[in-house]
Amino acid sequence: MKSILYTIPLLCCIFLLSFTTNNSSSTVSVSSDEECVPETQAKKIKWLTIDEALRLSQTRPKKLFIDVYTDWCIVCTKMEHSTLTDEGIVDYINDKFYPVKLDAEMKKSITYEGKVFNFDPSVGENGVHEIVLYLTRGRPSFPTVVFIDEYKDNPQPIRGFINKEKMEKLSRYFGDNYYKQYEWPIFDKMYKSPAPKVKESIGSPQKNATSPKSTRKRRMSNK
Repeated sequence: MKSILYTIPLLCCIFLLSFTTNNSSSTVSVSSDEECVPETQAKKIKWLTIDEALRLSQTRPKKLFIDVYTDWCIVCTKMEHSTLTDEGIVDYINDKFYPVKLDAEMKKSITYEGKVFNFDPSVGENGVHEIVLYLTRGRPSFPTVVFIDEYKDNPQPIRGFINKEKMEKLSRYFGDNYYKQYEWPIFDKMYKSPAPKVKESIGSPQKNATSPKSTRKRRMSNK
Protein backbone atom coordinates (compact mmCIF):
# COMPACT_ATOMS: atom_id res chain seq x y z
CA MET A 1 0.00 0.00 0.00
CA LYS A 2 2.81 2.35 0.91
CA SER A 3 4.55 1.68 -2.41
CA ILE A 4 1.40 2.65 -4.28
CA LEU A 5 1.07 5.90 -2.31
CA TYR A 6 4.66 6.82 -3.17
CA THR A 7 4.29 5.82 -6.81
CA ILE A 8 1.25 7.98 -7.59
CA PRO A 9 2.84 11.34 -6.56
CA LEU A 10 6.03 10.37 -8.39
CA LEU A 11 4.15 9.75 -11.62
CA CYS A 12 2.32 13.05 -11.24
CA CYS A 13 5.60 14.90 -10.83
CA ILE A 14 7.10 13.24 -13.91
CA PHE A 15 3.99 14.11 -15.96
CA LEU A 16 4.01 17.79 -14.87
CA LEU A 17 7.74 18.13 -15.52
CA SER A 18 7.35 16.68 -19.02
CA PHE A 19 4.42 19.01 -19.81
CA THR A 20 6.33 22.09 -18.61
CA THR A 21 9.44 21.23 -20.63
CA ASN A 22 7.49 20.66 -23.86
CA ASN A 23 5.49 23.85 -23.39
CA SER A 24 8.65 25.88 -22.74
CA SER A 25 10.43 24.55 -25.82
CA SER A 26 7.46 25.35 -28.04
CA THR A 27 7.45 28.92 -26.78
CA VAL A 28 11.07 29.77 -27.62
CA SER A 29 11.23 27.88 -30.89
CA VAL A 30 11.39 30.34 -33.83
CA SER A 31 11.80 29.35 -37.42
CA SER A 32 14.48 31.04 -39.50
CA ASP A 33 11.81 32.61 -41.73
CA GLU A 34 10.39 34.54 -38.76
CA GLU A 35 13.65 36.07 -37.53
CA CYS A 36 13.66 39.86 -37.24
CA VAL A 37 15.99 41.45 -39.76
CA PRO A 38 16.79 45.18 -39.41
CA GLU A 39 15.71 47.31 -42.36
CA THR A 40 18.44 48.64 -44.63
CA GLN A 41 19.06 52.31 -43.99
CA ALA A 42 18.37 54.67 -46.89
CA LYS A 43 21.43 56.07 -48.60
CA LYS A 44 22.22 59.69 -47.81
CA ILE A 45 24.43 62.39 -49.26
CA LYS A 46 27.59 62.72 -47.18
CA TRP A 47 27.30 66.43 -46.48
CA LEU A 48 30.35 68.47 -45.50
CA THR A 49 30.87 72.02 -44.34
CA ILE A 50 32.50 74.28 -46.89
CA ASP A 51 35.66 74.40 -44.75
CA GLU A 52 35.86 70.58 -44.72
CA ALA A 53 35.33 70.36 -48.47
CA LEU A 54 37.99 72.96 -49.23
CA ARG A 55 40.45 71.22 -46.93
CA LEU A 56 39.83 67.82 -48.55
CA SER A 57 40.15 69.26 -52.04
CA GLN A 58 43.70 70.40 -51.27
CA THR A 59 44.94 66.80 -51.12
CA ARG A 60 42.35 65.16 -53.38
CA PRO A 61 40.85 67.64 -55.87
CA LYS A 62 37.17 67.09 -56.67
CA LYS A 63 34.34 69.26 -57.88
CA LEU A 64 32.04 70.88 -55.32
CA PHE A 65 28.27 70.45 -55.16
CA ILE A 66 26.94 73.21 -52.89
CA ASP A 67 23.36 73.30 -51.66
CA VAL A 68 22.62 76.87 -50.50
CA TYR A 69 19.65 77.01 -48.13
CA THR A 70 18.10 78.80 -45.17
CA ASP A 71 16.32 77.38 -42.13
CA TRP A 72 13.04 79.09 -43.07
CA CYS A 73 13.04 77.97 -46.72
CA ILE A 74 10.20 75.46 -47.23
CA VAL A 75 11.20 74.72 -50.83
CA CYS A 76 14.76 73.93 -49.66
CA THR A 77 13.37 71.30 -47.30
CA LYS A 78 11.13 69.86 -50.01
CA MET A 79 14.05 69.47 -52.41
CA GLU A 80 16.23 67.91 -49.71
CA HIS A 81 13.62 65.26 -48.88
CA SER A 82 12.60 64.47 -52.46
CA THR A 83 15.26 65.13 -55.11
CA LEU A 84 18.29 64.72 -52.86
CA THR A 85 17.17 61.37 -51.46
CA ASP A 86 17.03 59.60 -54.83
CA GLU A 87 19.45 56.65 -54.63
CA GLY A 88 21.01 57.24 -58.05
CA ILE A 89 21.54 60.94 -57.39
CA VAL A 90 22.93 60.26 -53.91
CA ASP A 91 25.46 57.71 -55.21
CA TYR A 92 26.59 59.94 -58.07
CA ILE A 93 27.02 63.10 -55.98
CA ASN A 94 28.93 61.23 -53.26
CA ASP A 95 31.22 59.76 -55.90
CA LYS A 96 31.90 62.78 -58.12
CA PHE A 97 31.68 65.75 -55.75
CA TYR A 98 32.39 67.05 -52.31
CA PRO A 99 28.79 67.79 -51.26
CA VAL A 100 28.41 70.95 -49.17
CA LYS A 101 25.45 72.19 -47.13
CA LEU A 102 25.76 75.98 -46.94
CA ASP A 103 23.51 78.03 -44.67
CA ALA A 104 23.12 81.40 -46.38
CA GLU A 105 22.68 83.14 -43.02
CA MET A 106 25.58 81.63 -41.09
CA LYS A 107 27.73 84.07 -39.13
CA LYS A 108 31.09 82.27 -39.33
CA SER A 109 33.85 83.76 -41.51
CA ILE A 110 34.93 81.66 -44.52
CA THR A 111 38.27 81.78 -46.30
CA TYR A 112 37.88 80.89 -49.98
CA GLU A 113 40.74 81.08 -52.46
CA GLY A 114 42.74 83.34 -50.14
CA LYS A 115 39.89 85.80 -49.51
CA VAL A 116 37.94 86.13 -46.27
CA PHE A 117 34.14 86.27 -46.58
CA ASN A 118 31.94 87.44 -43.70
CA PHE A 119 28.25 87.70 -42.87
CA ASP A 120 26.63 90.85 -44.30
CA PRO A 121 23.63 91.93 -42.19
CA SER A 122 22.66 94.68 -44.65
CA VAL A 123 21.45 92.29 -47.35
CA GLY A 124 17.76 91.39 -47.29
CA GLU A 125 15.71 91.05 -44.12
CA ASN A 126 17.95 88.60 -42.29
CA GLY A 127 21.33 89.29 -43.87
CA VAL A 128 23.32 87.01 -46.20
CA HIS A 129 26.85 85.66 -46.03
CA GLU A 130 29.29 87.19 -48.51
CA ILE A 131 30.37 83.76 -49.76
CA VAL A 132 26.75 83.18 -50.83
CA LEU A 133 26.72 86.50 -52.70
CA TYR A 134 29.89 85.43 -54.49
CA LEU A 135 28.62 81.93 -55.36
CA THR A 136 25.24 83.20 -56.60
CA ARG A 137 26.75 86.12 -58.55
CA GLY A 138 25.08 88.66 -56.29
CA ARG A 139 21.60 87.16 -56.74
CA PRO A 140 20.87 85.09 -53.62
CA SER A 141 17.81 82.87 -53.99
CA PHE A 142 16.84 79.74 -52.10
CA PRO A 143 17.35 76.99 -52.79
CA THR A 144 20.35 77.42 -55.08
CA VAL A 145 22.67 74.61 -56.14
CA VAL A 146 26.19 75.67 -57.12
CA PHE A 147 28.61 73.54 -59.14
CA ILE A 148 32.32 74.38 -58.90
CA ASP A 149 35.15 72.64 -60.73
CA GLU A 150 38.31 71.18 -59.20
CA TYR A 151 40.14 74.50 -59.60
CA LYS A 152 37.44 76.44 -57.67
CA ASP A 153 36.91 78.48 -60.81
CA ASN A 154 33.72 79.98 -62.21
CA PRO A 155 30.91 78.83 -59.88
CA GLN A 156 27.70 77.88 -61.70
CA PRO A 157 24.55 78.68 -59.65
CA ILE A 158 21.25 76.99 -60.50
CA ARG A 159 18.38 78.75 -58.71
CA GLY A 160 15.07 77.31 -57.60
CA PHE A 161 13.63 73.86 -57.00
CA ILE A 162 15.24 71.11 -59.11
CA ASN A 163 13.35 67.85 -59.65
CA LYS A 164 15.03 64.43 -59.84
CA GLU A 165 15.23 64.30 -63.62
CA LYS A 166 16.89 67.69 -63.98
CA MET A 167 19.19 67.17 -60.98
CA GLU A 168 20.45 63.89 -62.43
CA LYS A 169 21.08 65.62 -65.74
CA LEU A 170 22.78 68.67 -64.21
CA SER A 171 25.04 66.61 -61.96
CA ARG A 172 26.24 64.57 -64.94
CA TYR A 173 26.66 67.67 -67.10
CA PHE A 174 29.21 68.99 -64.63
CA GLY A 175 30.39 65.75 -63.01
CA ASP A 176 31.32 64.06 -66.31
CA ASN A 177 32.74 67.27 -67.85
CA TYR A 178 30.12 67.52 -70.60
CA TYR A 179 30.09 71.27 -69.91
CA LYS A 180 33.52 71.46 -71.54
CA GLN A 181 32.15 70.06 -74.79
CA TYR A 182 28.53 71.16 -75.09
CA GLU A 183 26.40 74.20 -74.40
CA TRP A 184 23.69 73.41 -71.86
CA PRO A 185 20.73 73.65 -74.30
CA ILE A 186 22.37 71.07 -76.59
CA PHE A 187 23.18 68.70 -73.73
CA ASP A 188 19.72 69.19 -72.23
CA LYS A 189 18.12 67.86 -75.43
CA MET A 190 20.77 65.24 -76.15
CA TYR A 191 21.04 63.50 -72.77
CA LYS A 192 18.23 61.21 -71.66
CA SER A 193 18.03 60.84 -67.91
CA PRO A 194 17.14 57.39 -66.55
CA ALA A 195 15.28 59.03 -63.65
CA PRO A 196 11.48 58.92 -64.01
CA LYS A 197 9.72 62.16 -64.89
CA VAL A 198 7.79 63.57 -61.96
CA LYS A 199 5.40 66.48 -62.18
CA GLU A 200 6.36 68.90 -59.43
CA SER A 201 4.05 71.50 -57.93
CA ILE A 202 5.91 73.70 -55.49
CA GLY A 203 4.80 77.24 -56.25
CA SER A 204 6.60 80.36 -57.41
CA PRO A 205 10.23 79.42 -56.53
CA GLN A 206 10.19 77.06 -59.54
CA LYS A 207 9.95 80.13 -61.79
CA ASN A 208 13.31 81.33 -60.52
CA ALA A 209 15.14 78.21 -61.72
CA THR A 210 17.91 78.96 -64.17
CA SER A 211 20.01 76.90 -66.53
CA PRO A 212 23.80 76.83 -66.47
CA LYS A 213 25.48 79.21 -68.83
CA SER A 214 28.44 78.35 -70.99
CA THR A 215 31.67 78.45 -69.00
CA ARG A 216 33.60 78.86 -72.24
CA LYS A 217 31.72 82.01 -73.20
CA ARG A 218 32.15 83.52 -69.76
CA ARG A 219 35.87 82.89 -69.70
CA MET A 220 36.23 84.47 -73.12
CA SER A 221 34.25 87.51 -72.06
CA ASN A 222 36.43 87.97 -68.97
CA LYS A 223 39.59 88.19 -71.04
